[in-house]
Order: sequence, then C-alpha cells, then structure tokens
Amino acid sequence: MAGFYREVKLGAVTVVIDLKSLPVFETEESFFFGYPLGKNLNSVSSDNIGTSLNSIRGYFLFLSIKHDRIIIANDICGGFRLYHCQIDNKIYLSDRYLILLRLLGSSKPLKRNDNEYHLWERQRYTSGERTFVEGLNKLAPASLGLINSDGFSHSIYFDDICNQPDVKQHLSTSYDELIEGFQLLKEDLTQKLLFFSGGMDSTLLALLMKKMGVEFHSIFLLAKPFYRDNYSDYLHAKAVADLLKIKLIVEEVDIQKGLDESNQIVERMLFDRHYSLLHFVGAEQLVKRFGTTSIFISGQTADSILSFGPSAKTKGDLAARVLMRWPGSPMARLAAMAVIRKHGRKFRIPQGEAEFLSAFFDPHEYYAMENIDTPDSVRDYFQKMVQPLTDKLHNKLSLMMYLKLYGFIQSSDNQVVIQSARKAGVNKVFLPFATPGFIYATVRYLNPNKDVISPKYVISKLLKQFGYSPPVTNYNTEGVDFHSEEIIKEKIQERYFKASSEIFNQTEMELTERM
Repeated sequence: MAGFYREVKLGAVTVVIDLKSLPVFETEESFFFGYPLGKNLNSVSSDNIGTSLNSIRGYFLFLSIKHDRIIIANDICGGFRLYHCQIDNKIYLSDRYLILLRLLGSSKPLKRNDNEYHLWERQRYTSGERTFVEGLNKLAPASLGLINSDGFSHSIYFDDICNQPDVKQHLSTSYDELIEGFQLLKEDLTQKLLFFSGGMDSTLLALLMKKMGVEFHSIFLLAKPFYRDNYSDYLHAKAVADLLKIKLIVEEVDIQKGLDESNQIVERMLFDRHYSLLHFVGAEQLVKRFGTTSIFISGQTADSILSFGPSAKTKGDLAARVLMRWPGSPMARLAAMAVIRKHGRKFRIPQGEAEFLSAFFDPHEYYAMENIDTPDSVRDYFQKMVQPLTDKLHNKLSLMMYLKLYGFIQSSDNQVVIQSARKAGVNKVFLPFATPGFIYATVRYLNPNKDVISPKYVISKLLKQFGYSPPVTNYNTEGVDFHSEEIIKEKIQERYFKASSEIFNQTEMELTERM
C-alpha cells in the first residue's frame, strides 16, 4: 500500500512513522501533508516552523526529520488527525489508529479510558489529546511537537490574546482574512466545489468567490429517500441560488448505500461519532463526477468559531449563551431555572472558574451547567485536563476559544468533512472559517455582549454589506413522502457503540485484517 514510512533512531528512542497520506510537497528534511495554504511554504523548515504556523491556512501536518530530532506540527483546528503511542522505547505516529491499536494490543490487553468514554458517550467525541483507549493519543490542535532522545514533548502555539471588543474592526479583519484565503485558493487552478445550503455561511462564501472571480460549482447533497430537514434545506438552497444567479448542482444521495457501507464509516469516525452518511456517499459520487483533484470547500466551523454558545435564535439557545457569558449573574440564574424546569434538578450553576470551564467543555445540550450526577472522577479528570491550558492562556476568551478547538471543533463536525473527502480520494479540503487569522480576529475583537443577543453578527453584517437579504419563501412540501431520519441515526448509533466495545475484544489478527 502506498504511503509514507520512516523509522528513525534517536539515541535510545526509535520513532516509527507510518502514514497512509503522502506528502503534498517536501524539501530535503521537511514534509507537508494534507492541504496547507500559505505563501512560500517551500521555505518553511524546522528552524522557522514555530513562527510560520499562524500564517498557514488549511488542514495539515508538518514533519521535519533530522539526525537528532523530529519536529511535528498540525493546523490550528487539529483537522489533520495524527495518532501516537509509545511502547517501551518506541514511539509510533500514524494517521490510522488501527495500526497503533494492533501494536498496543500485542504488548498488553487494551484498556478503556472511562473518563474519555464518558465524554464520547455524551458529546460524540474524545478530547483533543486522548481517545477512549488508554495509551492511544492524538496530536492536540495547534500543536508543535519535539521528539528526541529524551522522548516526545509538545506545546500549543495558540496565541494568548486580550479581547478588545470592536465590531467594526472584527468585521474588517474577518473580511480581509476570508479574501486572503480565497486569493490563495484562486491560485490553485483545480475545480472548486462549494457545499451550498443557502444558509448564511455558504451564501457569504459564494458571494466572496463571485466577487473575486473564483470559479466554483455550488453543490447540494439531497438525501434519497427524502428527509424533512434536508429537503427543506434543498428548497431553500434552490431559492438562494436563484437569487444569487448561481447554478445549483443537486447530487442525489442514496442513504441506503451509506447504511450498507456504514461499518467502514463508523470505523473511520470511531472517536468522532457522526451520523451523517450524506457526506460519505455524497463525496464518492462527486468524485465520480468531478475527479479526486477537486477542492471541497465548506462553511463548517463558522458557528463554532464566531459564537460562544449555540447560534440559533431560540429562547433555549439564548439561555445557553447567557449561561456562558454571565455565569454568576441574575440573568444566568433565571436561565438556569428554565433549564432545570425542562431537564430536571440534576443541574446547577457552576461554582468558581474551574467548575465553569469544566461545564463549558462538557456541557449538557450546550448549557454550561454542572450535572450533579457526573462522577467526581470525571469532574476531576476534566479539571486536571484544563489546568495546563489555563497556565498557558491567561486571557479568558483565548482560553475558551482553545477549549472549543480542543473539544468539538477538532472532532465530529470538522472530521466528517475531511474524512469523507479523504475516504473518497480527495485530499484538498478547505474550511475558510477554520484559519488562524479568522479565529484570532474573533478572539481579539468579538463583542461578547453582542454575541449573546446577535450570534454570528459578523456573517449577517458582511452579508448586509453585499446587499443580501434572504428570500421570503413559504415552501410547499405537500405530497412529499418523508422518511424518519431518526431510524437511520439509531442504526448508526448502534454500530458505533458496538464498534467501541469490540476493539477491546479483538485479536491482533482481527485488527490487522481491518487495516
């Protein structure tokens, strides 16, 4: 099987690098994997990587191999998933966790990390550095790692930025960052496919690309059989595409085909539990139509980056944002009372900063409240996990943003876009909102109070500058035969939980056969 393999001796330490990915470009001692976007990337080396990372867009892994050390680094959101483990004096790095599971399982029985499993059960993902298998670790988002004769160490390069609320500056800096990203993308002459739902995020991306003369195809993945939410999105996407005068390519996706292949999908997404078969089957069909050299562009992460709390404008989502913004205020107490009335008395407002950060990292349906049923061992685990980050990031908004990266941003929603593309053979995936410049603009200039009342105000204001207002529509779905999406989710959920238990019982041969 083609891939990248190196075995490097560093004193008493041996490092084995086994990647399915191939470098997208390389110098004598440095390699880039994934889809990095930046100026003069061929001049990036182990000597200047630390000062270069915050200027590189896209998802990527950087690797530098020298006679006395190995340097590794990844993108700010941890989009390029690298697993690692250590067995005796050997350190293993791979983008395929099954390789490492086989090695770990051959040395001793695999053991479950119950705290990470708790997080995976509740939130559908494991934390930025861990999995629910003891000893099987991930490279955390925004990591700069060093391996030498002393072993493996890493730090995060995420900037500690003081928040200075300024809506005007937030808009202009965010706009400039998006423009610069698309300018780099424009230099890549391969076909560009924008996943277009007609929502604010993909609409803004379409308008920006039109403005810059970037040629692209707008794609909507329509599930067959029909599901109510997806079909409503389809009708909306058609209406917005007509308004923008762009052609909408509708790719009909057979969900049953995805269900038939779901074991492979579950295996790929095991630590990032996601129920969308649409992405995986859709990516395969798009490859047949446009080829593997296409660039997939998605507005994924806009909500996660721009809003501290859910971005919808329901009363429940407003309550969640209040609890995150003003946890000790009278308004938060009122919001907490509403949550308790709806979900029961097992919740309370966090007491102190450590409890708040733990609840922020492991919320209940986006509500940053302490669940009194959470075992003390789990609560202690999360608080110990957060402590080193608080030592590094002293500004609260920087810390909270990195906790989002360390939690859900590095996981399910981003990984489903990247992994579905890579499974179909597409390496080029670009998430314009998941870049250092866009993230840092939010940390530096976000008006947190305005975010509570008007989440994602940056997107809505930029759309207004384009003169855009969404079409007023009343979609008629009478006579459309809708199927229940919940049935599919239940089947996929069963397969995830079955797979999560099976890996602890499989033999080395069975793990090898799955690779």
